[in-house]
This record gives sequence, structure tokens and C-alpha cells, in this order.
Amino acid sequence: MNSKRIFSLSMIIFLLMSSTKVSALQLEGLKNKAGTTSKSFFYTFDLGLEKVQLFLTKDTVKKIELLTAISEERLAEAVILIEEGEESYGARSIEDFSVTLKQAQNLLGKYAVENKDNFEIQILPISEKISKFTEESFSVVNELKNSLSSDKQQEISGILENQVSKMSNLHDLIKHRFEIKNLKKELEQVEEKFTDMKNANNSQQYNKIKENYEDLKQKYIKEKQSFENMFQDIRNID
Repeated sequence: MNSKRIFSLSMIIFLLMSSTKVSALQLEGLKNKAGTTSKSFFYTFDLGLEKVQLFLTKDTVKKIELLTAISEERLAEAVILIEEGEESYGARSIEDFSVTLKQAQNLLGKYAVENKDNFEIQILPISEKISKFTEESFSVVNELKNSLSSDKQQEISGILENQVSKMSNLHDLIKHRFEIKNLKKELEQVEEKFTDMKNANNSQQYNKIKENYEDLKQKYIKEKQSFENMFQDIRNID
């Protein structure tokens, strides 16, 4: 099994088994990102405005960013509502948060499939941000669940578990694609030196560069095949 996949699996297992406490400072920082809460009369208007923003955002990368920001807002609202004892509204906000985050992840996955050979450079930090946010959110949701009644805990049970796994794999895929792109660039540079040295008829330097070129070429082929395998795994995720 690929070492990166092993690392990702270990990370997922750790997250699913961990009972790490979320600090009060983290929750306070998150609450600052809250919008209108779901118990407010204006919440419906807030959702309507978000739908308009999403409709008007045609650029896929920007839409992914917007969906992520909205999901972060929903989670922040859940924290506030549950602290206020409004567990029904809080549980609803957690569900809304999960749905919106999943939309961001699915759109990112669709982008990865449709642009397999031509990722835009700005997608890497976005993918990293969503991956980190998904992991942190898992801890936040688990912390919030402890403040809910058993009925409400049952309602939101299982939220994020599949999403943590999916996002970890998707982020690995995107990182791997950029690593291959850089490796290809390095291979092309060595190939150019290799050709120049061959024409210069310098056997000692030629053999040294040829060896370096062949090693890089094999590494590139291996990494590209690894990416193809990861890509197929991503395509098979619901």
C-alpha cells in the first residue's frame, strides 16, 4: 500500500477514535464567523441570499471557497445555539453544516475529475483548507454532541465520519498531482541536459546524467501510476 495512503488511513483512524477536547479559544474563534442563527426570523432570508450568491458564482474554484465559508458559518451558528440551550436549532445547524460541507467536497472532487491533467494552482491551498477544516470540524461536532440529549445525539450520529475519509483521500490526490507536475518539469530539465551532453560527446558526464535521467524517469512512471490508482479510487467514492 502506498505510504501516503497508509498515513491518511492512520489519520482517519486517529480522528474517529479520538476524544480530543476542543479548546474554549477555538470555539470562541469559530463563533466569530457565525451569521444569523436558525432560530431567527431572518434566517430564511440569509439562506436565500446565500443561494443567490452561489447561483451568481460561476467560477468553480470560487464556488468551492464560498460553500466552505457557508459551512463554517453554519457550524459556528450551531456552537452558539447549543451554548444557548437551543439544541433543536443547534442540531439542525449541524446538519445544514454537514450538507454544505459535503457540497464543497463533492464540487472539489468533480473539479479534480474534470481537470485531472490541468489543476489550477490555487486549488491546492483550497483543498488543504477544506481538509483541515473537515478534521477540526469532526472534533467540534463531537464536543457539541456531548451537550445534546440522547435523542439529538442520535439525529446527528455519523455526521462527518465518511466526509473526513473522503476529504483526506481527495486532498492526497490533489497534492500528488502537483508533485507529479513538478517531477515532470524536473525530468524535462534533465532530459535537456542529457541531450546536450550526448551531442557534446562527453562520455563521463553523459553517463552520469543518463543515470540520473533514467532514475527520474522510473520515479515519474511509478508516481504517475500511483496517481492513476488514487484517481480511480476517488471516482468510485459516492
